[in-house]
Amino acid sequence: MNLLRLRPGRRRQRQLGILGLAVLALLLAPVCGRDDHRRLVTEPGTRRAAAQPAPEPPWLPVHPERQARLAAIPVYGVCFAGTPPRKLAGAPPKLAPGSRYRRHGGVLIAHCLIDPEGYVVAVQVMKAPDPADRQAVAQALVGWRFVPAIYAGRPAAVHFLVPIPVGRDR
Repeated sequence: MNLLRLRPGRRRQRQLGILGLAVLALLLAPVCGRDDHRRLVTEPGTRRAAAQPAPEPPWLPVHPERQARLAAIPVYGVCFAGTPPRKLAGAPPKLAPGSRYRRHGGVLIAHCLIDPEGYVVAVQVMKAPDPADRQAVAQALVGWRFVPAIYAGRPAAVHFLVPIPVGRDR
């Protein structure tokens, strides 16, 4: 069977399944030149090297005194089979005047660790490259309260992605 001529239709996709298609895509990627997006040019005239994944943003403590309490209880993932937390109260972050988000607007994404009482314990700001913006978001999240996540009828600690819309200055 010639793998380059295989063009799976709906029937073939059902037969191969998701795993089969994933393996097929991995087999065909080097042949079709589809792996170019994974490489970087290190210096002119040198061979291409594989790109390193972006480093994970640092966790910023918001309520460090509450973090020790989480050591004895389970912390659920971003996607879990329970009721997610909901924001009750909190002011938007006060970004610096030179911030890109104040000039253009946008949405900051914060990966928060929320305890069973609804407080943000720690945060990773996913989209803000400027450390001042990250710190401003962490300071704003000190005052945020959430309705706690519910798992099996009890409040639970969870990792949760929080979008923070930022309007541009006019």
